[in-house]
Amino acid sequence: MAKTERTKEKLLYLMDILRRETDEEHHLQAKDLLSLLGQKGIASERKSLYRDIELLQDQGWDILHDSAGYYLASDQFELAELKLLADSIQCSRFITEKKSMDLIRKLETLTSRHRAQELRRQLRLIGRPKASNEQIFYNIDAIYAAIRQDREIAFSYLEWHSDGTRRKKEGAYRASPYELCWDSENYYLVAHTEKRGKTHFRVDRMADISLTDTPRQSPEAYRDLDMAEYSKRVFGMFGGTSTTVKLQFREDLADSAVDKFGSDILMIPQPDGTFTLTVTVDVSPTFFSWVFSFAGRVKILAPERVLEQYRNMCREAAE
Repeated sequence: MAKTERTKEKLLYLMDILRRETDEEHHLQAKDLLSLLGQKGIASERKSLYRDIELLQDQGWDILHDSAGYYLASDQFELAELKLLADSIQCSRFITEKKSMDLIRKLETLTSRHRAQELRRQLRLIGRPKASNEQIFYNIDAIYAAIRQDREIAFSYLEWHSDGTRRKKEGAYRASPYELCWDSENYYLVAHTEKRGKTHFRVDRMADISLTDTPRQSPEAYRDLDMAEYSKRVFGMFGGTSTTVKLQFREDLADSAVDKFGSDILMIPQPDGTFTLTVTVDVSPTFFSWVFSFAGRVKILAPERVLEQYRNMCREAAE
């Protein structure tokens, strides 16, 4: 191999060694770097090594040196950022256990091998409820392809049975895909169907997605869809009748109100120490369940028909 080619190769190996073997707590002396390069079949001298490191520093790599040796002070990701990503992967129910482990192993390549051991601690979260549909990443690719190409999709939908098996529901499904939304630890497709209009599908319950030759239906209805606003209104992605409701909260539930409806809501203090707010929600059993979870500390004040629906649901549950 020509000398210039070996020089380029040496820079790549040197950068890989610094990335995988060093960080703020693990340094390598020049002799250590020369030894590791030698193990790769690349001979080098100290003066040449110093020039190579200066060249990498000139190109923006944050390589520092102190009495303990050389180390890469910062890379594309901080360790805290990688831990955050690893936690998010593990907490995502729609990512299967196998895929979660694969993704965390890939994250480990973005930091030193010493810090990668700290990421492996995240694997203790394995075992919580996770999706079982390994097709989910192919589903996401297919959905985005359909959105880009403005085409309907055809697919099967899966459901669990009491014998512990998961089977396809009868009939083929067709839908016009518009947005993907992550809500309540699950991934949902917001789509339009001929029978139901705007609706949702759990992406991990979809299978055998294929693109059709039919253009998407009702594109004008989704052109200005605000997913952030939409997710505030829809509880658990359970569709219902869109209604403006007035709610009353105890003062200590301000955090809960903001978590659900956003920090831009208008909370109006009341003389009795509570506050009220008016929001638009999709009235559904899931919305009523959310209100009920506060054990009387959240009340529906208006409209009366929504309050009566809530009362009826509570009566039926009591019976």
